[in-house]
Amino acid sequence: MEDLNYENARRAHYELHGSATTHNTWLRIICVIMALALVGMSVSFAQVWRKAEHQRIIVLATSESSGNFDRLQYVELAGYQPGEKTLEHFAFLFVTDYYSRIRYSLAHDFSEASWFLSPEKVKERNTKEESTHWIEAFLKSADLEIHIKIGKVRTGSCSRYPCHMSVDFEKHYFSAGREREDMQETWTAELSYSLMPEPDVTTDMIPVNPIGLTVGEIRESRGF
Repeated sequence: MEDLNYENARRAHYELHGSATTHNTWLRIICVIMALALVGMSVSFAQVWRKAEHQRIIVLATSESSGNFDRLQYVELAGYQPGEKTLEHFAFLFVTDYYSRIRYSLAHDFSEASWFLSPEKVKERNTKEESTHWIEAFLKSADLEIHIKIGKVRTGSCSRYPCHMSVDFEKHYFSAGREREDMQETWTAELSYSLMPEPDVTTDMIPVNPIGLTVGEIRESRGF
């Protein structure tokens, strides 16, 4: 009789708690599988991140005559030296951003040009902006906007840094909201420059200045 009561009690207990016990076991198995999957994903992500940190992308001139550009991995070109067309291309970008005064893009142009400047020039430029707030003043003023048109870039030969190049360009002045040009000036910028070693080209620089063009002294003269 006691054995029968025990068996009935055991059966009642199993019917009441057996399903929860079974589900709990499967839940533990699922949690272990998910934990292992997360560990595996974390390891894979860390490996991808380490590779991405060392990835280098550079824009190269593929044709000396046309100046067309393709994207290649910088890591495969440790001894790469930019050709004349490549230097002209990035000098074009720098001078355009450095001298443009267009309200809707002024903050962007100011930031982009800074990627080409030496640390000393960046500090000097930022100090001037912080003391005069000329960007904010220009945005609020009725001063003419300046659009840049590049004429000719001359790089020449160079055996040691700093090298020198000159850029002829035109400043086209426009009143805000008007398409008709108010006035025009011809200028020449004399730039001293060097190229960063490949390891010093940071990931943040690559979209703007992948060759590490670093401009030091800038001398300007107005034409007639």
